[in-house]
Amino acid sequence: MWTSFQTLLPSFGLVLAVLCTSGLVRALLLGLFIGQMAGLAHDCTHAVTSARWWVTCLGWGVSHTWFRKDHLAHHRLCNTPLEDPHFDYTPLFVQSTQERCTPHFWSQQLFFPIVILFGRLNIHVTSIVHAVRHGLLMECLGVVANIVWTTSALEKWVHVLAMHATVGAVVHVPFLLNHYTHDQYDAEQLQKMTWIERQLRTTINYSASPWWSWMLCGLDLHMEHHAFPQVPRHELHTLTPKIKAACKKYGIKYEPRTVSSLAVDCYVKMTSIVDGRT
Repeated sequence: MWTSFQTLLPSFGLVLAVLCTSGLVRALLLGLFIGQMAGLAHDCTHAVTSARWWVTCLGWGVSHTWFRKDHLAHHRLCNTPLEDPHFDYTPLFVQSTQERCTPHFWSQQLFFPIVILFGRLNIHVTSIVHAVRHGLLMECLGVVANIVWTTSALEKWVHVLAMHATVGAVVHVPFLLNHYTHDQYDAEQLQKMTWIERQLRTTINYSASPWWSWMLCGLDLHMEHHAFPQVPRHELHTLTPKIKAACKKYGIKYEPRTVSSLAVDCYVKMTSIVDGRT
């Protein structure tokens, strides 16, 4: 029952966005809807839902094939510099002293505004390029269709920007904070760890209310998800006792954090990398 209700909620959000008389409110609600589509697309990637590729392309505006390939590699090589495809943003951002690229002061300082405002645009472009290179016509058309219907639903370009910023704030930033504040390990170090240990050492949970947990599509329990990626989001809470026991076994602190506190830690880390290189 809860799973079905959770799946229907984004549709209600879209209806509210379309019927809303205020352009800015419509943009914000549309951004929240796209965030839920991103969560459903993530479920598709781990095969915990029967939804098809069109959810990722039409609903989120991302190539399903590209995201699935990169995301599964992210789980295998989580927080590995230059190996984890979800965290290879050089030369724009540098997240580890192990990366050879010299960080730029302003890009590191403006990490959050850039991710919030341009994160969605980046995945649009990356998805289209990937689809064209690999002859994925339907995925390319799906991503383009998403761009068309989401922008045409809004009245002004400032509203489009607000919609992009909302997606960035509820999807891209929380996902990055789940990992950016943690240590990085090279492939050789990961090989010496068990699957559970490597996932727990490179992820962290959010301290979230039920509403915020829904907005994050259940990924506030990110340690549980990484340890058992095929478990549906509404069942992740049942794994928490196992994760706590595993943390105790490996000497890892199980301490959910707020998004704001992780954002501060992430900003300090990004700027300290610049200080260490200059």
